[in-house]
Amino acid sequence: MTVDLGKGSEFNMTSSVASAPAGKITFDVKNDGTMLHEMVVVPEPAGGVDALKQADGTADEANAVGEAPDIEAGATKSVTLDLKAGKYVLLCNLPGHFAGGMWTTFTVS
Repeated sequence: MTVDLGKGSEFNMTSSVASAPAGKITFDVKNDGTMLHEMVVVPEPAGGVDALKQADGTADEANAVGEAPDIEAGATKSVTLDLKAGKYVLLCNLPGHFAGGMWTTFTVS
């Protein structure tokens, strides 16, 4: 699946699909923006995405299951994760990015 970062607006994050079957999933993460970005995969907490927000505006990524770090503008990185069924949040946790709305949800069934 493809995840586009910064496409149309710097803090946009969109996924080519909203769900996938459990097991190994390859995320091809493309930075269409002009800034450095990353994609962190975190299980969605019971309280939803808002429950991830910390006092400094970043997301709590203590339970992250994987990431594609430090993706320069115009670059693409791939990461393959073995995911169990559940809801996940894909997010950029660089300063100001998560607080700016750079996240999307993804379901594994």
